[in-house]
Amino acid sequence: MSIPRNSSNPGPSTQEPWHRNDPFIRTYWTEELFEKYGTLGPDNFERTYLTNPIHPVFQPLESKPWAVNGTRLASRLLTLPQLMCFWWMIFEPSPLKLNQLSRQLGCNILLLNLPTFPLSESQCETLDYKMQLAGTAVVWSDRTIDQAWGRTTRLNDQAPKPLAGTKSVIEVHSVFRDLDPDNKNMKEWQKICAEFIFAMTLVHEFVHAAWLATWPCPEQLGYPPGTPEPDPYFVSYSRSELGHSWEQETFHNKFMTGAEFVDFKLGLMVVKWPDGVSDVLGGVKVDLKIKKWNTYYLVPFKWTASLFEDRFWTTTVRKYGVSALRPKKRIGRRIYNSEWIMLHQRPDGTVPSSSSQDGLSPNDSSRDKPVDADLFVRLASPPASSTESSTESSLESEDLLLSYNPENDVGWGGLGGMQP
Repeated sequence: MSIPRNSSNPGPSTQEPWHRNDPFIRTYWTEELFEKYGTLGPDNFERTYLTNPIHPVFQPLESKPWAVNGTRLASRLLTLPQLMCFWWMIFEPSPLKLNQLSRQLGCNILLLNLPTFPLSESQCETLDYKMQLAGTAVVWSDRTIDQAWGRTTRLNDQAPKPLAGTKSVIEVHSVFRDLDPDNKNMKEWQKICAEFIFAMTLVHEFVHAAWLATWPCPEQLGYPPGTPEPDPYFVSYSRSELGHSWEQETFHNKFMTGAEFVDFKLGLMVVKWPDGVSDVLGGVKVDLKIKKWNTYYLVPFKWTASLFEDRFWTTTVRKYGVSALRPKKRIGRRIYNSEWIMLHQRPDGTVPSSSSQDGLSPNDSSRDKPVDADLFVRLASPPASSTESSTESSLESEDLLLSYNPENDVGWGGLGGMQP
């Protein structure tokens, strides 16, 4: 893919030491950096399709041509053996009620923890049964939304016994309809990126639906109608969002598009989650030390495309487990943290100047990571090559499928003999 130069995009500045020391970064600007780092797919990309069975939870979507490949990937993600403890926590909850915080907010505030024991074969069978049962409590809506990738809403109907909660309806963003095989307005490599987000959204929203099917609504617990119903907290995460907790446990990241919200022309990026704000945990309000910047790391398209190859699941994931689902961080882009802006903006919408103009404390480790003119920062880079071509060659020769070192990842543990 070639991105032409134009007079309105003069390219990065060469004034910073970071650029003088790295001719590879200095040569390119934003769109070309995305291309050179492999975030964009080739125009002649020939896609592959997964052939694994679709999990019963997602079978209502099987008849929709635009949804089939994404639901196959979602089925893979849903049944990862290393994440069964997460699902056990959802379907067999023993939550700790945060009494002080519950009294302050007038609703149930819960904390979920992982089981401290490996799951037996019979427990895994029970878990699979309840997961499928929760799937029957989900209504997959034909309506679409435009404000988020997906949305799960509790219904009044009782979930099937022995689940104690209610049914729910899941809606997904209208952009996913563009995944229809006959749609030629989206490039095939962009469809791969969108299908990954679709698959992740399906599991993310099913996490919420599973919790709603398992846990009674506030009225069932004696709270007055209209009582807010926040998600439980999960282990030590400082935000109560179960869907993002699953994403973090699976990918160690929260995924975003490289361009605008529903635009896949620049591929995908990841950002650390919780991404800036800590709210409350254990009844104690955490100090809101919010950075002005978030760093979004570019995701190599080769990694995204590999998720849609059966071989990746039967070899790499079988060998390395969930560690293989954590993309390498090569280069990141710093972007203003919208929550910092919301916290600091004046009534007229302007933001007061900070004593630290970049939003970082004097001893923040991010200060040691140089930034280029387009707010890019390299992570854990080797010394810059003296020539541009050798730098490109070192990137192109890296085999993402086989380069994982699980010793660098913190896995789940505690699963005993359960192996992928």
